Amino acid sequence: MKKIPISDWVYQGHDGERIACTVPASMYSVLLKAGKMKDPFYRMQEKEATALSFRDCSFEAVLRADEELLSHRFLYLRFEGLDTLCDIELNGRRLAYVENMHRTFEFDVSDRLRPGENHLRLYFHSPLRAMQEAQNRHYLGTDGNCFDGAAHFRKAFYMMGWDWGPNLPDMGIWRPVYIVAFDKARLADVEVRQSHRKNRVDLSLSATADGDAEGTTARFSLLDPTGKTVSEVMANEDGDAILFVDDPQLWWPNGYGKQPLYTLVTTLMDGEQEIDRREMRIGLRTLTLSTAKDRWGREFCFVINRKKIFSMGANYVPEDNILSRLSKERTEKLLRQCIKANFNTVRVWGGGFYPFDWFYDLCDELGLLVWQDFMIACMDVRMLPSFEENVRVEAEQNLCRIRHHACLGILCGNNEMELFTKGKTDERVRADYLYLYERVLPDIAKRLAPDIFYWPSSPSSGGGFRDPGGSDEGDAHYWSVWHSRKPMTDYRKQTFRFCSEFGFESMPNKETVEAFSLPSDRNLFSPVMNHHQKCKGANGTIMYYLSEYYLYPESFDAVIYASQVMQADAITYAVEHFRRIRGRCMGTTYWQLNDCWPVASWSSVDGAGREKALHHAARRFFAPVLLSAEEEGTAVSFHVTNEKLIPFKGKIELRLCTREGEILSDECLDVCVDALSSASVLARDYADAVRGKEQSTYLTYTLMDAEGAVISRSTLLFVRPKQFAYRKPQITARITETCGVKRLHLCADTLVQKVRVTLGDPSVEPEEQYFDLWGGEEYAVEINPTERTAEELLDGISFFSVADIAPSCLGSN
Repeated sequence: MKKIPISDWVYQGHDGERIACTVPASMYSVLLKAGKMKDPFYRMQEKEATALSFRDCSFEAVLRADEELLSHRFLYLRFEGLDTLCDIELNGRRLAYVENMHRTFEFDVSDRLRPGENHLRLYFHSPLRAMQEAQNRHYLGTDGNCFDGAAHFRKAFYMMGWDWGPNLPDMGIWRPVYIVAFDKARLADVEVRQSHRKNRVDLSLSATADGDAEGTTARFSLLDPTGKTVSEVMANEDGDAILFVDDPQLWWPNGYGKQPLYTLVTTLMDGEQEIDRREMRIGLRTLTLSTAKDRWGREFCFVINRKKIFSMGANYVPEDNILSRLSKERTEKLLRQCIKANFNTVRVWGGGFYPFDWFYDLCDELGLLVWQDFMIACMDVRMLPSFEENVRVEAEQNLCRIRHHACLGILCGNNEMELFTKGKTDERVRADYLYLYERVLPDIAKRLAPDIFYWPSSPSSGGGFRDPGGSDEGDAHYWSVWHSRKPMTDYRKQTFRFCSEFGFESMPNKETVEAFSLPSDRNLFSPVMNHHQKCKGANGTIMYYLSEYYLYPESFDAVIYASQVMQADAITYAVEHFRRIRGRCMGTTYWQLNDCWPVASWSSVDGAGREKALHHAARRFFAPVLLSAEEEGTAVSFHVTNEKLIPFKGKIELRLCTREGEILSDECLDVCVDALSSASVLARDYADAVRGKEQSTYLTYTLMDAEGAVISRSTLLFVRPKQFAYRKPQITARITETCGVKRLHLCADTLVQKVRVTLGDPSVEPEEQYFDLWGGEEYAVEINPTERTAEELLDGISFFSVADIAPSCLGSN
């Protein structure tokens, strides 16, 4: 079988101007590259780009068909991603009209291609006009942030605006276009199912072919992670076979073990001739989600290789609004940032699109479990026969594409639609909801991916509008901290079984803000900053929480910094609490991992790929072994949560210190915590020791392993940061190098919290940021690999800490 890419195209806009381009390509990407439109991410230029989407455009290509190509018995045009409302014409004749960017479309052109030049034209209709017209005919509810009418079409919803995303409904060719040619048959589908027993895995395999499959047969070969063939078998006449794997190397999520991947090679044979081949990498593991009854109701936890694990991660949204800019390298950088922060799970949110194959490949390699939403979020559906057929094929195609991946842990019908639909009185809307998410999609999942757990909605208690988001079973989305302005400590009152959404906003990094704004724009309530804040009133919410926890920032840089450390504080409160109640709660995926553009949002990695304070905090609160403190006034309880498969033995060191680092009390004790468990290990009340000195005394708590190596170090204040009497710090810095690894050593004469370091070369960063310096104690962090000398890195070094939020309020030593 041949797949011949059609890469060279000509874009034509409403004004008739023609511009050469290569796919993937869209209206925005072509015009940006040609200098014909302004950057929609800069200042408030989004509005001009949105206006362009009220116009149609087209893409044209010339296909040259020689004698060899036309000699093939089967010829298809294959479109793997058209966004979205598109008329397809070949040689001036209409081939089809399509309206689903999540589907692959394939058309038989064996009787339409002619020798020599063939003209292919894709005419894209304005999505915004189509949405307006459809909404005028029949109203469908949305979440209130999206362009009205978005629910009518199978286009990624986030493109039409969200409370963190711009309204940039692009159109074009976002995945490859091919001519597919073959003479006999080709592989249509390969299915793999696993059955595990002691020291052996049985792989049940099935291959189907289309074309003229009579007389063909499939051969399956399994290669181990080193590339050595360990088993091979021919399929029976139905295309089925079983492969046996002795002493299998099991796949584990990040933090629990390794991620060995086997390669399954399926070859379609016509006699002795190989006519098609497909390779897929698989991980050998058992994976499901348990909702078994327990003393609190029903648990909700992933079970991998018969071990109940605690999910730790965040919600993934599309990485850009201009899809031609996406790449495996960009996604790999983001997912490696997840691993750096000790993630074991990512949730693919349902308002985007089904990710590229490379996303799942990377999650397999890195050990990231994937919670996969079907692509509907916060939108009503109308189950007309045409819509149902469209969604059915979409679901079938994507399940067959991704179901073999070791990382795929759960299929979820939608985002938040059970919660939204529960209170609606329109019986048609309720009936359509139940039909799609509790009948159509689960039936497809059971038929095509029977080994992957299906869940009707997020949040949900299992369906039927029964208490979605409740605390006794299922998963929950919790937004009272933030939208209802509850205090951060309110997280500690919640006992969800799995908290799949919760979040707290912050500004993007300073460098990101500077890239989309002018100096005159850099005020939190300026038109430009409000434009890059899509959640109504949220900049006011940031300032409200700042007034509750920190001093009023004295510069815009301080606003950016303070918003980020406050976001990190909030999510730390939440995750540490949920991990303390491990067993009752078995997962947290905060909202959100990333952004699609530069914006104030709930992300821990901003739209330019820069890590915020939250992402550095995640590295600490998602650590495999966590020491956390729960304070109530001066009373403090300490907990160790062990997410390893072996017991933890170590030590805890507690120090009560003055602001300058004088030790008032010091104690060290041994701890032992079972594997996959959480334990309260110690309680202390410091009332007598800190009475009258609450504003100048702090507690440090350090976790060490059995050999005394430091695992984590944290600081607890007995007052909110705005009430603590910080002093202006004097920080000394030096750099050492051992075996090619540079380390930055810092020491301060007073407590300095959440230190962000900028080195002489801003492109070089410490591995850790937003850490605390304790008075008089040196702390060292590794520096990212660099050829820069110590002198170059120290020249111009600067620090930003909590003390710099309002420097005029600092005392002096």
